[in-house]
Amino acid sequence: MGSIFRIESIEPLDDCNAWRIKLLLTADKDPELARLTHHMQSQIGSLGISSFILLLFLWGKYKEIKELGDLTPRTIPEDVKTYFSTILAASDLALGKIEDGIGQLLSVVNIRDKQSHMPRGNKLNNYRKFMLYYMQGEWDLAIKSIEEVVAIETCQTSESQQEWLGFYYMLIGKTRCRQGRYSDAMTYASKAYELCKSSLPETHPYLASCLQLILVINIIKGQTDQQSAISKEIVKVQTRSL
Repeated sequence: MGSIFRIESIEPLDDCNAWRIKLLLTADKDPELARLTHHMQSQIGSLGISSFILLLFLWGKYKEIKELGDLTPRTIPEDVKTYFSTILAASDLALGKIEDGIGQLLSVVNIRDKQSHMPRGNKLNNYRKFMLYYMQGEWDLAIKSIEEVVAIETCQTSESQQEWLGFYYMLIGKTRCRQGRYSDAMTYASKAYELCKSSLPETHPYLASCLQLILVINIIKGQTDQQSAISKEIVKVQTRSL
């Protein structure tokens, strides 16, 4: 059985490019550990392979998801394979492996024909459509699909709603940026960051992703006044998540 440590503090050492990290050993009755465990269980539901895959995705462990896909393709239960292929495609998109991602999506369902729409009202189906259109550079169709996802999400009430909306707004921001609509991209990137900041731990990789998108948009628009501050905040988030 492993031990779980909480990071008590992170501080730079003098005159060297190193950091001192103080760890605090938790106990079974640790109240903060109990709250964290309850929070994770409430988000991912009952334990199982699909919950484990979702947890990896939520924490930005895209390479680990790919490794899991390479190691266990035959051991994934049939009822999870479609879901797993969707998560693999999302990981490919995050890693920039466009062809692999398209292959994963088309292994789930054939949606090449733009006139042949998948069932509406299903968040996962619309998310698949968004990914495929984004990978193919079909920006307007990608926006339409992800906006349908947002519409479904806003009709639901759950503790995880805000962070999922933050994630989807970040995707809209990235798509608008690819379209060259930088003002719209900044609006959605800023919304995404505020939602993620208020609903996620300060170590969560989505915070860094939102800030990186904001930084890219600022650079493209030639707005240099905030670049240093944003870069420092990105480093801070990434350092906390080590």
